[in-house]
Amino acid sequence: MNRAAMHTRLLEWLGDPQAARFSPQQLDAALRSALDEIAEAAPDSTEGTLVCAAGREQGISTAAGFERARRVLAVWYPLTAGQTHPPRAPFRSFWRGGVLVVRLGGRRTPQAGESLRVWTLLSHCLEGLDGADRTSLPACREELLTLGAAGLAAQVRANALTESYGERTPAGEWLALGQQRLAEFRERLAGLRAGGGALPREGWRLDRWDDGNGWR
Repeated sequence: MNRAAMHTRLLEWLGDPQAARFSPQQLDAALRSALDEIAEAAPDSTEGTLVCAAGREQGISTAAGFERARRVLAVWYPLTAGQTHPPRAPFRSFWRGGVLVVRLGGRRTPQAGESLRVWTLLSHCLEGLDGADRTSLPACREELLTLGAAGLAAQVRANALTESYGERTPAGEWLALGQQRLAEFRERLAGLRAGGGALPREGWRLDRWDDGNGWR
């Protein structure tokens, strides 16, 4: 499953195999939005080690392997060679300037060159879309992605017709199609959430050693 294959599939679902009504940019936008919604219900995840900069705040999404990070679930620090169960570190995470950052609590402040281990949830990617070199979704969710993207694209088409012609008939047909597809898509996403179990809590409160100011 890649961008080109999904474009072909989407156009077939939308009754536009010659791409007379939908541009590649519109299809890409629909795929991005559908991938985001799927990631909220059933995200990809990764766990890995990154090298620290000096200080309590560490940029996660700028580190190799974490470019698609959207939420931090756990941090282990400090790491010692040969350690099988490193301690979990108290932390909070936030976005700053488009970068996902974790701020570590505890008595110890990371020094440059040290390592910490991070478990994050990731956004989904589609090979060929926005430079992605692989697809993170399993093949069994190809239809789900198509369903959501088709619904979103149909709604965009409805809005464009309304703005261009002021007519309700063709716009209404596209709107109805979009609503139908999205209703089914979001019902299936709800099922994924219900079947996925509870996710671990995100972080812990920073403590009184956090620069003397506690939790902010």
